Amino acid sequence: MMTGQRNKRLKYIVVTLSLLCYLTACVLSPYNYYENTEDAPYDYGGGLFCMLFGWAGLLFHEGFLKIYFLAWYSNITYLVAIICFIKNKCKKSLIWSVATLVLALIFAFCPEIITDEAGHTHSITMAEGYYLWIASFFVLFIGVIIYHKSDD
Repeated sequence: MMTGQRNKRLKYIVVTLSLLCYLTACVLSPYNYYENTEDAPYDYGGGLFCMLFGWAGLLFHEGFLKIYFLAWYSNITYLVAIICFIKNKCKKSLIWSVATLVLALIFAFCPEIITDEAGHTHSITMAEGYYLWIASFFVLFIGVIIYHKSDD
């Protein structure tokens, strides 16, 4: 097989696998929260809600907690990274995929979130949806590196 065809196939596999992880993460719960420390965690719901409304954390949270909701912007940088990767702009894609990972990892340190319309906050733990979301970004990052190395 020719190098060009192999690189095109690699790019297709990387983007497809990354998007599959991302879309699956949208179905799964990104985090669980606790009403009381003795209670079992509540499943917050699907990641699609967080993807669509995560930006609201920047508006409604007070103080330093806002910094954790910058992670929502990783959805945008992820899209830019994929577009750059598809257009063979490997260096830009690498920069955007690193930015995506860094932004997304910020949320892993978030201690609590607002869980209802009254503004009550509860502590959270990351769930399978969050880890799959991170995995989708990591797959793209590794794929860009492999593609860039094979392109040289």
